[in-house]
Amino acid sequence: MNENPTAREQFAHDVALVLDNDRASYEAIQAAAKRLNDTYKLAEFIRDYVERSIIGALKQKPSDWTASAGTLLVAQLCTGWGIDPYNDIARDIMAELESAGV
Repeated sequence: MNENPTAREQFAHDVALVLDNDRASYEAIQAAAKRLNDTYKLAEFIRDYVERSIIGALKQKPSDWTASAGTLLVAQLCTGWGIDPYNDIARDIMAELESAGV
């Protein structure tokens, strides 16, 4: 990553760091990469996986009218990035698999 990453680059880096270091996440994403064998579809899988994980970790749901400002901020800051940062992550994973001959 460059010295002054964009928000997108930093977000993708942070997400990849967590997913690579959580065994269950790593295995789920590697299995999806092999099964899907398509960068865009893998990006969609990762985006959905991350957003479900974030929403599942929040005690209050952002759609719940009683959600606190903190819940809404976490949900807003961690979701809604679109597909681009996830495509960056998926592209790197697919390149690693390809270089490993998988």
